[in-house]
Amino acid sequence: MRTTVPFLWLVATAWGAEIRDVWTSARIDTALGSKRVVHVRPNWRVRVDSVKANWTGKNDGFDQVAWVRRGSGRLIIGNDDHEVAAGDLIHIGRGVLHQWRPRSGPLAFVSVEVLASGENLPARNGFLAPRLMPAVLKKAAIHDTIARHDSNQPLHSGRNFTINYVIYKNRPGPWEAHKGCVDVYFIQHGTGRAELGGEILGAREESPGEIRGSGVRGSRVHRIGPGDMVVIPRDGSHHMQPLDGKLAYLLMKVWVD
Repeated sequence: MRTTVPFLWLVATAWGAEIRDVWTSARIDTALGSKRVVHVRPNWRVRVDSVKANWTGKNDGFDQVAWVRRGSGRLIIGNDDHEVAAGDLIHIGRGVLHQWRPRSGPLAFVSVEVLASGENLPARNGFLAPRLMPAVLKKAAIHDTIARHDSNQPLHSGRNFTINYVIYKNRPGPWEAHKGCVDVYFIQHGTGRAELGGEILGAREESPGEIRGSGVRGSRVHRIGPGDMVVIPRDGSHHMQPLDGKLAYLLMKVWVD
């Protein structure tokens, strides 16, 4: 049975776990199977995990978004039975009984786990009415949405985190920073140039908490591609530039950092 949440948060804090900027697909693959916390904040964390045999339990006090990286099998969430495989995105609500049933080898995944405390925050302006993503979003459905659209598409909207598709086709993203949330990217398609950190030039608050500008000074530059994760802290400057026509990722905004 999984250890209780408060203890894990304390252990992770003691380790000083942190993802800085980009966690490449190769590094994620190397970490799979280690079953450890790799990034921790007071109200959310990132964990790598693998399930080698049937496992049943509940998430004690946190919502889980898991990106399956390796293997296949079944995932039973409540009374619903799902086939899962590498590339799928999974949403398991807090306190929901679920069972992992790997098939012919371990199921390995990366989880973003978010405490429910964000539900006590004031409602935010400019976001869609609450909506829930499917319990299992298949890889094929993700890539079909990306293929059919050239602009951002909504997926999940809640008080403690939101998820949407970010799609840039033959155009860059803005130079921006967010005062109210952390951004986590699951890169799905294309390659890009990520400029992270530094000082936004001509910074202005276009809407409450949303900073935009004309450029950036002193950023860290990374090349990103499918399978990578990007973690952008609150107030962190960022800018994305496609390098081969279209860059697309699933953007998870964590509102409780």
